[in-house]
Amino acid sequence: MKKRVVFLLSLLLVLTIATISDAKYVIQYTNTVANIKIDLTPPQIKLFSTRNSNSLFPKYANRTHDITIEIKVVENNIYENHFDKENVKILVGENEVIPKKFEIEKCIDTGKIILYQVKLNQVLGDGKLRIKVKEGTIKNISDQVNEETIIDTGIKIDNTSPIIGFTQQEKENKKVIANLKANEAIRDVNGWTLTQDRRILSKEFESNVYYPLKVMDLAQNTAQIDIDITKATYFNIKYGALNQKTKWSFGDGNHKVAGEETILENGIETTEMFSLLLEGEIEKDFIQVQNYIHTYWGEGKHAISYTYETDYCHGYNPSENTYVSFANGDKAYVNGKISLIMGGDGVNRANNKGIGGKAIPEEIAKQYLFGISGLKMKLKEETNYSIVYQIWVKNQGWQKAVSDGEEAVYSHDKPMGGYRMAVIPKTEKQYIIDFWNEDIGTNNVK
Repeated sequence: MKKRVVFLLSLLLVLTIATISDAKYVIQYTNTVANIKIDLTPPQIKLFSTRNSNSLFPKYANRTHDITIEIKVVENNIYENHFDKENVKILVGENEVIPKKFEIEKCIDTGKIILYQVKLNQVLGDGKLRIKVKEGTIKNISDQVNEETIIDTGIKIDNTSPIIGFTQQEKENKKVIANLKANEAIRDVNGWTLTQDRRILSKEFESNVYYPLKVMDLAQNTAQIDIDITKATYFNIKYGALNQKTKWSFGDGNHKVAGEETILENGIETTEMFSLLLEGEIEKDFIQVQNYIHTYWGEGKHAISYTYETDYCHGYNPSENTYVSFANGDKAYVNGKISLIMGGDGVNRANNKGIGGKAIPEEIAKQYLFGISGLKMKLKEETNYSIVYQIWVKNQGWQKAVSDGEEAVYSHDKPMGGYRMAVIPKTEKQYIIDFWNEDIGTNNVK
């Protein structure tokens, strides 16, 4: 019995050792069938930046501006890329537009991010500028595609000029406040006050004047409005021109021409005398005048005005280096009011001998060859104001407008038939000059 138990125990031990020995030699084998990448995130399309050649107000643009929109595509497993003009559209408001210049350029590609530049010019219409990228423009390796994306650039396209209204408001001190009211926000105008909402421009005027002013909205569209100041009498200025028929013609600074009748009727007569009336709060010596008189008798000769009995000479009056004003010059009643006068009626009168000269032959007198040919005016104080003036010469039309002591002349032997002048805030001086210079060489008096 004992021998049988010992045998069985020995057999179990052998079997256990054999099992452990076989386990050491198990062979493991792995076979790769496919390398599969999974991308569960669709391509992302986002605004990166905008640039606009309207540097002062970059959130506004019109057809003249160059606009660059940078768009970022985020996807590192791109399978198909159709970022082109077939799939990228330009919207202004709710309308699709095709700008004259429309370019798409890839500028950066990191493998994960692509940066595109969309370049535009001549964008028409009015409204928000947006970029539409169609669904499926970008596809990744998992067949994920971008959703339709509408990118708001933050730029407003505005191709419509502002509408401007003009009013003038009289003040108790006889000055006038000019108000320009716009239907949209507008830009600053030098010398004018702009309200905080950028809708109303205002400026104070002391004397009457007329000129067109250009006003610009934020997108640089321009509207032209006539500044027509007619009720300002703080500086009340009236100037006149006397022709051969002893007929005065007057202007008052508001684009009015002294000598208008001469220009309109026949254009042959000349201005023989100049007059200036100052009323209101303007100082009597504020405007200072010098003129050049062309006579039949020539250099160094004097004559006496027939009607006003004032002395004048051939050449500069009172002299080349001297000015006169309402305060210290010759004065006489002109149209019922005391005015400064210069020159002499009768300078074209037949048989006029001047002082010690030869009598003007009748045939020469009929040609109206003599009178005031050069005009200079300046102000006593030029810090805030300028004086602008312009002469008209027969057969030559209007000459270049000048200001502040410059000589208005075509030729010293070619007298003027008429002139105009304006005392104006210095900020408005160039507007007047540019406006009047549009008439150079013409007979326009309106």
